Amino acid sequence: MQLTPKLNLKKPDLTDSINVQDLNDNMDVLDTAVSELQEGSASIPDLETNDKTLAGAINEIKQTVNDVGTNAKEYTDQQTAAIDTKLDTHIKDDSGHVRFIGNASGGNGMACRTDLAPVDLVNGKLVPKRGYAFRFFKVDGPNTGPATLAIVSDTLPGNPSSATYQIVNSKGQTLKGGEMVKGGIYTLVFNGTSFQLQGEGGGYSASDLIKAQDLVNRPYIVTNEINPIDTNNLSNTATFFNSEIATVNGVEYAFAWANAYSLGQKFYCWEVLTGRLVWTKGAPSGYAYGTRIIVYNDKLYVGVYGHDETTTQNSYGLEVLNPVNGSRISLVFGTVPSSYADRAADICLWDNGATKEVLLLATNYSNGYSWIARFNPTSGAFLGVSANLGGNHTDIIPHRMQTVGDYIFLASSKCMYQHKGASFSYIGKVPFTYEYQMLGLAANNAGGISVIHVYGIVYVYSTSLAQLSTFSVNGPEPSGLSIKGDLMSCATKSGVHMYRLAADAKSASFIETIAASCDVSNVATVANVGFSENAVIPPINASRTIASVLSKTLKLQR
Repeated sequence: MQLTPKLNLKKPDLTDSINVQDLNDNMDVLDTAVSELQEGSASIPDLETNDKTLAGAINEIKQTVNDVGTNAKEYTDQQTAAIDTKLDTHIKDDSGHVRFIGNASGGNGMACRTDLAPVDLVNGKLVPKRGYAFRFFKVDGPNTGPATLAIVSDTLPGNPSSATYQIVNSKGQTLKGGEMVKGGIYTLVFNGTSFQLQGEGGGYSASDLIKAQDLVNRPYIVTNEINPIDTNNLSNTATFFNSEIATVNGVEYAFAWANAYSLGQKFYCWEVLTGRLVWTKGAPSGYAYGTRIIVYNDKLYVGVYGHDETTTQNSYGLEVLNPVNGSRISLVFGTVPSSYADRAADICLWDNGATKEVLLLATNYSNGYSWIARFNPTSGAFLGVSANLGGNHTDIIPHRMQTVGDYIFLASSKCMYQHKGASFSYIGKVPFTYEYQMLGLAANNAGGISVIHVYGIVYVYSTSLAQLSTFSVNGPEPSGLSIKGDLMSCATKSGVHMYRLAADAKSASFIETIAASCDVSNVATVANVGFSENAVIPPINASRTIASVLSKTLKLQR
């Protein structure tokens, strides 16, 4: 007799006699097991539920599933409600997105009839919300200057409107014209006082100023065209040793005249911020330019002298020009009392008491003569000329001139002479040891006079010719000493050097060098360097190019 492994049912062997009682016992065991299964009360130890009965396990699993569904629904409902709230808030919040409000009509003065603009109704007026953006379609256009916008309600009773607000660019500047065109879609934001144009319209526009340093990795950039003097003859060169930068009617101009090898003399004027060539002209017929350039009271002065031996070699003169268009205002001549003048060497402004005059230094190098002529800018006439001063100028005839108060300082390549008053009385001199050592002079910001030495040393003198100090600058062989306010400049072979003078002018701090092929020397000196706080014209010795105008600032053209 054997038993089954699970329910212990009796299994007779083949040799056993069948016992009815064994069969009945087996039936009872089966009936009990099946009943437990039907009722779910049977315990199953391998189940991973807490209740090991089949029914209990099934109910336990069912409850777990129901709990998961309930929790999932609650979480989903919560998240859906939160999303609905945020979406509803975003839809209603104009500060979080840009709404299209419709069409705006008008060229410069625009109006938009709409109820979609982000505005509040306050005391019967529409008031735009600060910081809120909106887009509109420009029906008419373009704007030709400053532009405005007003918003008008389309459906509210009485069609209330907003005030008319100025439209400005992203820098808060009034529009200049061309920022908005017909058919364009533009975005505005209200800043509390005006509508600010966003995107492309808020960037640079015509006539905006841009710093060169923002475009290139250097403080200056050439603004004018650098064209050869004569494209038909590659051997032709020009020398630009006389230049000036001056502001006339709020516009900064660059002026320079050149001695060209075979083309004669040419005078040029450029607009500094754009490099545009404003005008060009030649020297007066029968005369040659010979001096630095002065711009005073919206007039340009340059000294001329006669170079035709058969007619006017003993004369000197001033050509007075309109600096804006180059037209001649006058051409005024004078003559020396003895011998003849073969050169107009230099000019400068002079305070003769309360009267501002232009002085002209005329010379005759062959005979060692020199004269000073006085010109009245108000009357436009020469007031007279000195006697020959050459007897005082024994250390080479002077070719440079500067004034401090009623003192007149004349400089040769070896010595500085001092005269005073309308009679040009001789006071004294400051000699250097050798010729070609004194390369320039300029009135300084402390009311004295400064001269520059061939070895790159600036000597500072009082008006009584007492030496106050010396200091070094870039060299060798610097010339063209120029001072405007506390800004000082000079030129060497390799470029123009800028300095800031101390209040007493006894020292200077280096600012920068503007590299340029000036090729100046102690025998090829310049009277001055044309410069300002913003721009500079490096002198050029025997080059095939037009002088360069370098500016720290550019003006956008379109």
